[in-house]
Amino acid sequence: MEKGSVTAKNLMKEPIKLPEKFSKPQKQFVRDMPVGGEGYVGGGQLRVGPDLSVYLRARATLEKNTFLCMKVKREEDGFVVWLSKHDYEVYSPSPLDPDIELLPVIRIEEWTPEL
Repeated sequence: MEKGSVTAKNLMKEPIKLPEKFSKPQKQFVRDMPVGGEGYVGGGQLRVGPDLSVYLRARATLEKNTFLCMKVKREEDGFVVWLSKHDYEVYSPSPLDPDIELLPVIRIEEWTPEL
């Protein structure tokens, strides 16, 4: 750069911050939920091990309540999930991927989604 040249930095003021109403909220993950926190995740975020142990993907993104979501709540010792009657026979045991961080589900409740 030549001595004395003008750069964008010294021609412009500091940029404004984007107003929140125009920004997309940051993703919130199940693993970051506080104890007592509740939310919804896609049904595909549930994992069932070969021994029928149940887990949630730690990086499951919290979403708005839709028909395809399940309710989750974090308790001191793990997660509670609510499955609807439409979820019967959807989940099959399979080997758990050791590269995916999983969180234990300690209880399953039945629910009817409110849309």
